[in-house]
Amino acid sequence: MKKYIFQGLLCLAFVAATGVSHAARPMSTDDANVVDAHACQLETWLKFNHGSTEYWAIPGCNFGYDIEWSLGGQVQWNGPEVPQARGYSRVFQVKKRWKPVGVGEWGISTTLGRGHNQWTDGTADLHHDRYVNVPMTYLFANGALLHVNVGAMQHLDLRQTHRTWGLGAEYPVNGRTYVIAETYAERTQGSRYQVGLRVWLKPQRLQLDTTYGNRRSWDAPSQSGWFTLGLRWLGEPLY
Repeated sequence: MKKYIFQGLLCLAFVAATGVSHAARPMSTDDANVVDAHACQLETWLKFNHGSTEYWAIPGCNFGYDIEWSLGGQVQWNGPEVPQARGYSRVFQVKKRWKPVGVGEWGISTTLGRGHNQWTDGTADLHHDRYVNVPMTYLFANGALLHVNVGAMQHLDLRQTHRTWGLGAEYPVNGRTYVIAETYAERTQGSRYQVGLRVWLKPQRLQLDTTYGNRRSWDAPSQSGWFTLGLRWLGEPLY
């Protein structure tokens, strides 16, 4: 009983630390797991910002050796104030799991990725980014998860490299529903948070996510917040 009380207090303390009275996407804090061997998944979500909307789709597969390969992207539409602007992003990522997540144990992985971002209105050049991340996940006996990320983002066009970090939690309400929360940051850009719910529509196959996020500041303007709605499909092994 003491362990469960501690876990509950830990998750509540984490939510409070985010400034509120994200690890499958749309959470930014990653988990240490990879998709099942010889299987694929599709993570897709909508992000509603103040004045713009983003659509993301990132499929990924594990062909063996506990390595998950992902290739996807994003399209962003701006509001009527910049009707001609449309943004595109492409992301390629490789994730190697070194230690599986187990009850009472930490799992660990390493992620390497590269991204390209471009606007079509001529106001911004093509941007190239590379990143490395180390996701670590701890599984409690009652199914609660704690995620810790440390890494770095290299902006090739700006010739700058910034440290990144993330802290996330998933707490089971019942067998299908989780409360999710995270805080994360890239150095010089300030920290952010997300809180929401994750629901298994079909256990271990189809998952629905919804989150609200904003800057981690008491005086963060309301127009800096966003809302996401995501759907994740997990396939059965192909062979």
